Amino acid sequence: MSNKNLNIDGYLPTDADLERWARLKKSVKTASYLTKGDEFNGQIDQIITYTKDYMHPELDKDCPEIIENAKFECMQVRQEAISDDPNSEKFNSINNNGVTSPGMILKRFTIDKEKPHIMGDVYDSNSRCIISRAVEKKYPTRRKITLTQAFVTDKDLCDWLIKNAEFFQTGANDHEPAESMSESSLKGVIRERIMRAPKDIRESDQFKARLRVVVKAMCTTKNHSTIDKWISGEYKSLEANNNGISTFNEQEHRLRTIRKAIQGTIPGFNSNGWIKDKRGNLSLKHEDYKIYGIKTSGGNVEKAFGSEDTRIGEGVDLRKSICIAYAASATTAEKITKAQKAFIDKNDSTAQTKKRNKNFDYVYVLGQEQHVDYGTLLTKADVDKKYNQMEEQNSLSNIINLEAANSK
Repeated sequence: MSNKNLNIDGYLPTDADLERWARLKKSVKTASYLTKGDEFNGQIDQIITYTKDYMHPELDKDCPEIIENAKFECMQVRQEAISDDPNSEKFNSINNNGVTSPGMILKRFTIDKEKPHIMGDVYDSNSRCIISRAVEKKYPTRRKITLTQAFVTDKDLCDWLIKNAEFFQTGANDHEPAESMSESSLKGVIRERIMRAPKDIRESDQFKARLRVVVKAMCTTKNHSTIDKWISGEYKSLEANNNGISTFNEQEHRLRTIRKAIQGTIPGFNSNGWIKDKRGNLSLKHEDYKIYGIKTSGGNVEKAFGSEDTRIGEGVDLRKSICIAYAASATTAEKITKAQKAFIDKNDSTAQTKKRNKNFDYVYVLGQEQHVDYGTLLTKADVDKKYNQMEEQNSLSNIINLEAANSK
């Protein structure tokens, strides 16, 4: 849809917003806001804080002492919970190097009756605050960790930052690898802004072009083609959802669905054997199985075949393997079924060329049709039956349409 007369300023940050945010980030990073003549001088104070100064509404809900003694509250908007896993990359980074980047806190102008002592809300450095506390807990004799914060005291600046929190907090986290937002969270920000706009706005070429500009400006460490793919994927997911299809493009939801399906399908599967990834987040790693969750497109199938061949050839990892495929780009039930059938056929033909006569020990496709097979693991027999039924229905429809045309 193309309509250049639409006003999209209320739904996405403007060029002026992005430019101002870039200047603010630079000012905070260099602490130039402390210098007269800086645009933000007089609007921000520099403060040195400690881990005891922070509380998190979810993590600390059963810890009244932490809440009572805190000065600042974490206002986390990112999807995944802040991980304080001692095996995570973030944890080790802070333990080894301390907190090297300044954060940002917004002064709280409206007093919370339940927490009147809270002075402000953490805008940037939520993860660093909580993980630093976890580091000190694990190593109680180490030197206390200090966190330098830019404390925004100007109400207009605070209001502007809150208005654009989703995108600006995305940009605030787009620096060191250990601090960057996950793909799932970034996609969630994109999805939220698409869904927030009315249909005529979000479907316009103007909005889509602006969305690409804004996300690329916020995610400077991400490849532009990757961002384009994410945005396109979210629009396809929206179309698919309207057709009763789930594309499973949202990572955490996909992982939870696959894990639940495996636990209900594989006999004797140990539900306590799951292993978190390096960041301490949900994953498909398991102590008893090598699990592949792959898209049916983009060369992912062939890559999984090769990875499993290498693993088997090395003879070190003796776990059985499970492969589960899903059609991430299909937007209708027919496209889903065709993609599932193509994967099953490719797996069968490739398996016949191997000495072990198989690619994986268990092979499934993930059901994606809501109210039909959503979230279940479909076998080759299930997919073949589903595909044949679709072909029969299509043939019948063609006959009916042909007869109708001939009767005119």
